[in-house]
Amino acid sequence: MMREIRRIYGEYFDETGRAAMNKKATDGLMGFTKGPSADPCHDRFSEQLKQTLEAFAAAPPSSQDVEEVLRYIYDTPVAYKDNTLVYLMLQAVHAHTEKLIAFLSTEDAAGLAARYIETYPRSVRLPVQNKIVKLLQAQAGQSDVRKGGILNIFKRRESSR
Repeated sequence: MMREIRRIYGEYFDETGRAAMNKKATDGLMGFTKGPSADPCHDRFSEQLKQTLEAFAAAPPSSQDVEEVLRYIYDTPVAYKDNTLVYLMLQAVHAHTEKLIAFLSTEDAAGLAARYIETYPRSVRLPVQNKIVKLLQAQAGQSDVRKGGILNIFKRRESSR
């Protein structure tokens, strides 16, 4: 499976590289033309990865295989943080991994949750990443420490009176 995932990512990086090289100085000027960020390669990548992960989930994979795939998908954006053409898409496709989290063992989910939280601190997470954290923590049998937020403090004060 990892070979296929790496192939999909490799093709995406090749296609976005070509799109960036073919960019014209006038791309995006006054909103009349579209640049590399509107290239169809982004949608192709997302759809291809989604289909591959759905097929992977249909085969009931092992926790170890799922952990390897998720670690690759979750870690890859870090290496491309300065590449504005791909960085957000690499994070957005984390949504395609939601169903796979259920195949993780408690230990693998806990390890991935800790790594994910360290890699994507709350202050920089996208909504999809918040959802991934919650799913990983739930699979690991953990709960969100900040559940309820600041309002929970006031509720506790009132109930203790």
